[in-house]
Amino acid sequence: MNDENLKRWTHELRTTKRPQAREQLAARKSDGSYAYCCLGIGERLAGRRPSSMTHEGCPSTSFVKWLGVDVPSIEVYNEEMGHDPDEADYRTWDLELDWPAELSPRDFGFDAVTAVHLNDTMHLTFPQIADCVDYFGIKEAVPE
Repeated sequence: MNDENLKRWTHELRTTKRPQAREQLAARKSDGSYAYCCLGIGERLAGRRPSSMTHEGCPSTSFVKWLGVDVPSIEVYNEEMGHDPDEADYRTWDLELDWPAELSPRDFGFDAVTAVHLNDTMHLTFPQIADCVDYFGIKEAVPE
């Protein structure tokens, strides 16, 4: 894990004035500006343009690598699912929190607690998501 970049992301989540979006990394508003999900905020820090995120809801490999999360098994997963790992940066997975067993994700109706769940399903604010990420940490998540 790249602790410096993780801290940059959670700091931005706590301090940003950008509006929050659901179900996509960046949502273009009628005035031409963008609203972001928690992952979209991180994608911007990693150098991605908002116009390249409007059709996606999961983090890119480049953002995950920027965070320092190990991704080789993710790339294998995408090859098995028929995604060309060299053609697109978009990956169909999420950042899973290192949620303790005694707080079962199943209590929330999930197999795992992820950044997408916190943003889109639980409707946590950016600062609340940052608190969860800092407290529980991130671990690699690959859908089964």
